[in-house]
Amino acid sequence: MTMTKRSIITIILFLGIILFFGLPFTSWWFFGADDYGGVLIGYKARTWHDLLNFFYDGHINNSFGNGPTNSAWLNERPPFFGTYYRPLYCVFLTLQYWLFGSYAYPYFLCNVVFHAFNTAVLFLIFSQLTNLFPAMLAALLFAAHPQIAYRFGAIVNFHYYVNTALVLLAFLAFKKYLDTEQERYYAGACTLFMISLFTRESSIVLPSIAMLGVYVYTNDYALLTIKNFFSQWCTALQKTVGLWLISLSFLALRLFLYPLGAPTALQQNSLLSFLIKKIPEFKVFIFDLFNLSWLPWGHPLMRGTILCTCLTIFALFFWNNNRKLYVLISFAAGFLMLWPALMGPYSPRYFYEAHPFFLAGFIMCCSFYTGTLIRFKKIFLTLLTCLVIFEIGFVMHSFARRSTKHGLLAQATYELTTNPAIKNRALCFIGHPTDGFADQNAAIFWILLNDLSIPIFFDSATAITQADANIVQPTKWANIVSNYHDKNYYTTIPVPGGFRFTSLNPAKIHFFTENCNYSFGEKIVHEKQIVDGQRVVTDFTLLINKEYLKQNPLFVRWDFETKSFIIEKSMISKE
Repeated sequence: MTMTKRSIITIILFLGIILFFGLPFTSWWFFGADDYGGVLIGYKARTWHDLLNFFYDGHINNSFGNGPTNSAWLNERPPFFGTYYRPLYCVFLTLQYWLFGSYAYPYFLCNVVFHAFNTAVLFLIFSQLTNLFPAMLAALLFAAHPQIAYRFGAIVNFHYYVNTALVLLAFLAFKKYLDTEQERYYAGACTLFMISLFTRESSIVLPSIAMLGVYVYTNDYALLTIKNFFSQWCTALQKTVGLWLISLSFLALRLFLYPLGAPTALQQNSLLSFLIKKIPEFKVFIFDLFNLSWLPWGHPLMRGTILCTCLTIFALFFWNNNRKLYVLISFAAGFLMLWPALMGPYSPRYFYEAHPFFLAGFIMCCSFYTGTLIRFKKIFLTLLTCLVIFEIGFVMHSFARRSTKHGLLAQATYELTTNPAIKNRALCFIGHPTDGFADQNAAIFWILLNDLSIPIFFDSATAITQADANIVQPTKWANIVSNYHDKNYYTTIPVPGGFRFTSLNPAKIHFFTENCNYSFGEKIVHEKQIVDGQRVVTDFTLLINKEYLKQNPLFVRWDFETKSFIIEKSMISKE
């Protein structure tokens, strides 16, 4: 009877996620330069031979193309540590483009389906650690994590969801091997792990996690002693040797394709300096860990009180726990999956792959709790149920706002590409919103115009960032997905040789004229102001290089009031 209930709940979770998170939001569009570049991968791959070539040239940044026409792009083969070798990721994007073209909603729906699948699989795993209802709540905490509301907009994140599915299935197959000693399950686990590595390299730590699992799963907890430590770890290594061989083979292939190259100078930073720089990122991670990312900014007392309460309850549950090692190993596995955040800045996207391991740790922290707080079990489950219901509604609310914004982007972009005035003309974009277009969106126009030879220019300094509401805006009750401004809050005035940009409200819009990824001219700063304690540019002139003017481009600007592209008048001559 329990298996029947488990099966029913699994199906309900899978279909429910698709129903609530996928079907209502058909007005979806691609999100930023990464998405546009991902679609360009499929556009440029025309044959089955191109799919095979990804296994030789699977560095996704190369496949994305070289950015706008005015970008300074190095065509050198990237080094071992500077490449994102993900050939299957490129294959998945190509197959999606062959099926869906530039219609964004099916891409989004594929993401939702894999997310629903991961949620269902996690419920099956969690139901082996605790009762069905708590297992379902834990799976829904994964499904409706607040970062899903913020980060699910980009269809190019597809490989995170696919890779998590592959890792979970590999663990299930490996556990089946440990239970039955049947080699077919071991082969299945190794195959899934190999596919995972070629999708996204973050799973390279899976053999280490599997060893931790073997260590505690194949031994009686009471026998995990220092005396038997060496023999137990030798057994764990023996059980996982196939995974280690695949991992080493993958690294060898990567080294063959992308040599180490000349070593770069190491930064002379102490461990203390490194940890200090990581403190702001660690704060974000802690809020992600306890599903509190939705809490509004600017309320330190409220945020601190809620977080301290969560940490205190967790500490009490851990302290009065007769299986502390299980909890620690689950959290260790989660931190191992977050290794990309140690190699660079922490991104909430990375948390998706690590979240299942942290949730398993929380479940075991509660399942093996022996303290007096157990009498409040029903209260905890009630509060957790309320949190899950709130977060499901929060995700749907955020998806609705994002879908509305995406619909505007899609309509405006299609209208521009069908405008006869831009036919066979070089395009020069100014004043485009970073929320949705990033600092350039050349790829999507090449695709929709079906011509990679059209010169398309961008300058990052002219990209408009909504300073008070870029992507996310704080409200009294939560950080929600922002809408576009209803006013431009800046002026663009044509001047000889370029354009002058002036902010009408520096608190809402100011400019970033330094460290631009893409540039097609000289910036002359006229005025800076203090906004939120920082000195920002509020008035500057862009003088466009003559080499670009010789191509007689049309200047295209985003208009916040009409939510459309307009062709800007100019005083520029190509002479």
